[in-house]
Amino acid sequence: MSENFKLVPLSGARSDIWQHFGFKVNEKGIILNKNQVFCKKCKCAVGYSGNTTNLKSHFQQCTSTKPSTSNTLIPYFKQTPSKLSNKTKRAKELTKSLVKFVIKDLRPLSIIEGEGFLEFMEIAVPEYSVPCKQTITRLVEQTALNEREI
Repeated sequence: MSENFKLVPLSGARSDIWQHFGFKVNEKGIILNKNQVFCKKCKCAVGYSGNTTNLKSHFQQCTSTKPSTSNTLIPYFKQTPSKLSNKTKRAKELTKSLVKFVIKDLRPLSIIEGEGFLEFMEIAVPEYSVPCKQTITRLVEQTALNEREI
């Protein structure tokens, strides 16, 4: 989209992803479409339905593709490794290890959503989908309860 327009983030948003997205507003600052946000990097419209899943997915793709000087479709068909089901033994082991990492190193739970951490995980174990912060929080709390009972 070549036209210039003003973008505003979701008011009261808690996710850091909103620094990269905004709603298109008119000259009076009124949001034009609450079901559509725009990426500040590529100005692409992304559907919004009350959660940030689409935004995070778009941003990951938007920042991971290298700019192309030609107008080809090849970057849009980049093959990605298939993701592990979170029910597989390997995914459970990785999640358990991630919880241990957070607990042993006294890391803030926000590390799970950190851009650098997610980039590292994409390189280290591309088939693993890092659980959301809420899932890790629940598992840390459960681990603490289990440790108290021992």
